[in-house]
Amino acid sequence: MSRITSVFASTVLAVSLSVAPAHAAIVRDGSGGYGQIGQGPIGNPEAESDYATIHYPHLPTVVQGQTMTIRPTSMTRPDGSVVADPAAEGYTFSTNFVDDNYELPFRDDIVQAAPDGTLTITASDAEYPGINEVAVAIHNPKIGPSEYTILRIHVVPPTLADATNEKMDVVHYRAVMAEQGFSTTQPPEIWSRETTSQLKDGRSGYRYDIVSPDPAKGWTVPAWVSVDKGTGKFTANPPKEQPNATFVVPISIQDVATGEVTMSQVTVRVEPVRDGQGRSRAERAQMVKLSSDIFAALSSR
Repeated sequence: MSRITSVFASTVLAVSLSVAPAHAAIVRDGSGGYGQIGQGPIGNPEAESDYATIHYPHLPTVVQGQTMTIRPTSMTRPDGSVVADPAAEGYTFSTNFVDDNYELPFRDDIVQAAPDGTLTITASDAEYPGINEVAVAIHNPKIGPSEYTILRIHVVPPTLADATNEKMDVVHYRAVMAEQGFSTTQPPEIWSRETTSQLKDGRSGYRYDIVSPDPAKGWTVPAWVSVDKGTGKFTANPPKEQPNATFVVPISIQDVATGEVTMSQVTVRVEPVRDGQGRSRAERAQMVKLSSDIFAALSSR
């Protein structure tokens, strides 16, 4: 049976069991990362296969410095029937695969797979917050060559562990480098919980607000930061006299239609933003002004 038929059968089964939506077989979404989310044969992800497809939750939350367990929502054969005991049917899982021809995000340094496909993920404090990708290799020599699936996970700092709402799309802000005397903006990254892909054009229906400082969580709110309530675009405009410092600004996101609320945060580093020659924005602006003044003086002669 083809992989397309398998996906259709798996989707029908997932709906009937009221489980979380399963990954499609292969989605070439152009959303960054590896762009192939779902399961397929290693080296030829679009080939037909008789492997059962393993399904994981979409964008599960993984907290820095903690060990998290992510269990499959289901494993379904191409005919739509459920694999109750993968090991009994000859399936094994691993989080490493050595082959110089393929570059896949195998992370056996932080991810381990159990015989039933359950993943144990230990993200260090240094693990990059935001959307990360991990690969799982699926083996069953009785059926055919090994396959893989790529799972996108949402890594958050401990301050957001209890404030991340998995009923909403993921809202993530990259760190902002803000130089004294200059305004810097940063839109949020929004990742669809349904498709696990980044929404390139943002998302309507969410309201963004900067919330009160919380010293216990290290959240501070300088007077010179703001957020657009409709788009979530964050602006930092530190004054010239602002000393170099780092701030973590908390942002509340509400789904206007449902009332659901989740949290995100923006790390703002205030310091001169230097170019390849080591010049700050202020120094570059001064050089441009000086050049303009010299040109104007020469032109007036």
